[in-house]
Amino acid sequence: MDVKQIRQLRPLLNAYLRQFDDCFARCEPVAHLRTYVAGQLSDLHRKTMEPIADSAGLRPRNLQHFLSRQGGFPIRRLAIPYGWMRARTRRAH
Repeated sequence: MDVKQIRQLRPLLNAYLRQFDDCFARCEPVAHLRTYVAGQLSDLHRKTMEPIADSAGLRPRNLQHFLSRQGGFPIRRLAIPYGWMRARTRRAH
């Protein structure tokens, strides 16, 4: 997905991710989750913490800290259903 497609889908993606907001005690991890997922869906060549953080204007250490503190939860739980995202990608074109 390119930047334009992600921007078009951002409201839908955020609506989907809202169901995980109560998994976090603070607002910063909620924002980091959205950044991380958007980065994974982006057209970045390397989908590691540094390029994702750089593209979002964050310090890479902040995103790394977020993932290390979560221990994979709820990241593993939120596997975005392929069909859900694919259907919305088609609508965005």
